[in-house]
Amino acid sequence: MGAYSDHLITAFQKGTPQDRFDQRYVEIRARSVVVATGCIERPLLFENNERPGVMQVGCAHRLARTYGLLPGKTAVFSVGHDLGIEAAIDLFDLGVEIAGLADIRQEGQDPKLMAALAQRRIPILRGWVAARAPWGCASE
Repeated sequence: MGAYSDHLITAFQKGTPQDRFDQRYVEIRARSVVVATGCIERPLLFENNERPGVMQVGCAHRLARTYGLLPGKTAVFSVGHDLGIEAAIDLFDLGVEIAGLADIRQEGQDPKLMAALAQRRIPILRGWVAARAPWGCASE
């Protein structure tokens, strides 16, 4: 697969049992191309971030939603985007106590998410970020 100049996109197509091919090479010349590669969550770097119980918000959310396991009884979130706030709200609704949410942004949060935090009485610190995790931070 590749994206080349003049909107040339190349790909391989897998054949189905009804096709006379296993795989074929395809060239597509498009009028316009939108590349949407998705989102990559970058880990925060802070003291003791490798301790048990410290995880990225996507991991905690996947643990709960995919495997039905809560990442702990109580959590503190340090986020930099609305997806982290959404995950905190969802995990709260699943039964995780959210002791606080630190958002590195001073402003720009979705007002609906801020209202949802207030409704659930989840404290938020705008302009704050995690700097250190205590040694005994593992979930009980």
